[in-house]
Amino acid sequence: MVEKYGIEIFKWLSRKLLYEGKYEKINEHLFFLVLFVTMKFH
Repeated sequence: MVEKYGIEIFKWLSRKLLYEGKYEKINEHLFFLVLFVTMKFH
């Protein structure tokens, strides 16, 4: 449940940021954030 929810948020953020043209700048930050959240819930 948590993983699916996190993935959906990540997809939504990725599309939103890509649309805004800012994906390149904070892609790395998003990756580490998702990784941290995933590790925390395991």
